[in-house]
Amino acid sequence: MHEASMTMQLIDYLDKVAQENNAKKILDIYLEVGEFTHLNPDQIRYLFDILKERNEVLKKSKLHIERRKGIVKCDSCGYIGNINIDNEYDLYLPVFSCPKCGSLVKVVEGDEFIIKKIRMIK
Repeated sequence: MHEASMTMQLIDYLDKVAQENNAKKILDIYLEVGEFTHLNPDQIRYLFDILKERNEVLKKSKLHIERRKGIVKCDSCGYIGNINIDNEYDLYLPVFSCPKCGSLVKVVEGDEFIIKKIRMIK
């Protein structure tokens, strides 16, 4: 469960940002989490809500998570788009192939964990 590790890193980072900006409170955090990160947004939100209680700056904060769809690109036929993942295990041992020609593809989007915006009170 790497959601726990990512959530703890997120809280550490937010604490650092709050200190650097002399923030008294962080109110909102907007995240973008890609489909290919293997991260479950509900677990991240759950863990964040538990862990934030130990941090005065984060206690009243709300986590907003936008799920970003995975996009791949095929160099063989030029396909750019989503791929179907038929088996949940495909995400753990991923070999993504083009839905048009079957060639291997490159991930273009969907492997991000991005903090888009932090709203705080100084």
